[in-house]
Amino acid sequence: MQEEYSYSGRLNSSIVSFYRDTLTVLRQPRLLLRALRVFQRQRKAARRRWQHEAAGTHIPPFLIFSVTNRCNLRCTGCYQRLQHRDTSEEVDTATLNKIFAESLELGISTILLAGGEPLMHSELLETAGRYPQLLFPLFTNGLMINDQTITFLKKNWHIFPVFSMEGGQSETDLRRGEGVFQNLKTVLPVMQKKQIFCGVSFTVTSENFEILTDDSYLEELVKDGCGLFFYIEYIPVAEGSDHLQLREEQQRKLHTLMEKLRRKHKAVFITFPGDEEKYGGCLAAGRGFVHVTADGSLEPCPFAPYSDTNVKALSLREALQSDFLQAVRENHDLLQEHNGSCALRENRELVQQLLNNSKPAKQHPDASCNKPVI
Repeated sequence: MQEEYSYSGRLNSSIVSFYRDTLTVLRQPRLLLRALRVFQRQRKAARRRWQHEAAGTHIPPFLIFSVTNRCNLRCTGCYQRLQHRDTSEEVDTATLNKIFAESLELGISTILLAGGEPLMHSELLETAGRYPQLLFPLFTNGLMINDQTITFLKKNWHIFPVFSMEGGQSETDLRRGEGVFQNLKTVLPVMQKKQIFCGVSFTVTSENFEILTDDSYLEELVKDGCGLFFYIEYIPVAEGSDHLQLREEQQRKLHTLMEKLRRKHKAVFITFPGDEEKYGGCLAAGRGFVHVTADGSLEPCPFAPYSDTNVKALSLREALQSDFLQAVRENHDLLQEHNGSCALRENRELVQQLLNNSKPAKQHPDASCNKPVI
């Protein structure tokens, strides 16, 4: 256990340092006080993870939770649609409560809410609002943000929107649909006026790389109130889309740009997969994060739809120790990235073999357990 998770100390220290550094980019006193409380809770969660690890259970600091497969858009290249996710299955309120409560107890401190469009889950905000000790970045296209949502977010500051964009109006509307960019340009100033911390999420491709790293473009978003920037490197899931993957020189430039951008724009900049190599490689399967699907299946990563267990049937602690996830964690040194892509996807034959060799966890009759091939 000690050797397998020797990177945990570096990861936990990096997370605490990240939230400490975030304090330096917040200019509004009200947000600064809140961030100080978040920082204290992150340190407390890190200690809780260490306690579980000392007892033999490794707990990741992050959970990615795709709460619904439903969406009000049909974006070009959508991962959820390409993976043929079932839109009829969706975790209910009881399961939401269960996952949030167990995450809090285990020391999972940040739950990234995704979809589909997460705001299409009618009970999500109310349920997440009951857990102010957790941090909930809400990845949304912004079309369902209304006065009621804004009032809720202002009160429940531990839930904050991260708006999906592809660049300017032409890039965003081309992928997401006409009018999406203009809606975001309308919503962002409202977030700033209401002092609601928010950010943007970019899917970075070889084609939109230049605009997404352009100083004037980023400066305008910072002026609009964005304090957080997620750069998600494009993973070629759709057939014939390999050309959209970042070129090697673009990937190197993106990683070296992050520190420069943080200093220049006084905002938080994150890349994914980013600099996982300093933690010994891919952080999926619970090494650093894990993915829960809309039907409750526990997967290594949103880009790797493999599962042998479901959180409807087991506690989150038990599900994290599934044979398959443990096998992926134990073999992460074999899951080397190629061409800067997703390590799990590049090595999907090995991952499929690990899944086939795993012993499925005991499931409730109503819980799904999917074993697809990517």
